[in-house]
Amino acid sequence: MDNQTIYTEQLRGKYSSYFVDLKSSDKAGYYLVLTQSKKDKEGNFQSDRIRVFADEIGSFAGAFERALNSFQDHQQKAGASEEQLKTKGS
Repeated sequence: MDNQTIYTEQLRGKYSSYFVDLKSSDKAGYYLVLTQSKKDKEGNFQSDRIRVFADEIGSFAGAFERALNSFQDHQQKAGASEEQLKTKGS
């Protein structure tokens, strides 16, 4: 059996498209593929991929969740700082 796509989801951003795929193969079992695709200056598509295999998915998900929480915390702090600056400038 060749690599088989079990699940796929596409997210379109302003400058890039992202793909989240769950795949399976006889050799690797289940694995996750994260892809970023974007056009370069010449109009050609360039893509970067990360493959996360089943034995690493728990650690990867934990690290991703911690990074997302940190991102959200920093966004909230930045938003609070911007509000403080607006208030002081009024």
